Amino acid sequence: MYRIASAIEVANEIAKMPESSTRLSKHLKNQTAWFSTFFRDVPMLIALSGRSYETDLERGVKISPDDLDKIKNYPDLQSSGASIQNLLLAATEEGYGTCWMTGPLYTREKIQSILKIKGPWKLISFVAISNPKEISRKVKEKRNIADEMVILD
Repeated sequence: MYRIASAIEVANEIAKMPESSTRLSKHLKNQTAWFSTFFRDVPMLIALSGRSYETDLERGVKISPDDLDKIKNYPDLQSSGASIQNLLLAATEEGYGTCWMTGPLYTREKIQSILKIKGPWKLISFVAISNPKEISRKVKEKRNIADEMVILD
C-alpha cells in the first residue's frame, strides 16, 4: 500500500513540473516519472533515513555545523552512501537485482508522512530489490592487484 500510494504521489508531483514545449523535454519528464515510480512493482523496497550527528571535533571547535560539513565534505552523506553501496553489493551477491533511487525524494515530505518518519530523521534514499529478469553468472578472470596499482613517489 505504501509503495503504490508513494508512487502515485511522486508521479503526480512530477507531472506538475514545468517543461518546455520540445519533444525532448516531454520525453525526459516521462523518463524521470518512470524511473521515479517503477518501485511500485518491486517485491521489496527499502526506505533509508538518516540524521545529522555531532562529532567530537564539532564539540571542540568554534565552527558552525554547516561550515564543518563543507570542510569535511559532508560525512553524513558519505556514510549513507557507503551503507547503501554495501546493501547493493550484498543483495547482488545473493543474486538479486537492485536499484538505488533518489527520484522519489521529489515528494520527500509526503513519503515521510506516509512512512511516519519524523525529525531529526529524514528520508535519504530508496533501494529497490527484486529478482532480476536475467542473471549473468560470468566468471571474471582474476587479476593481480599489484598489476593494477600505480605508485606515486
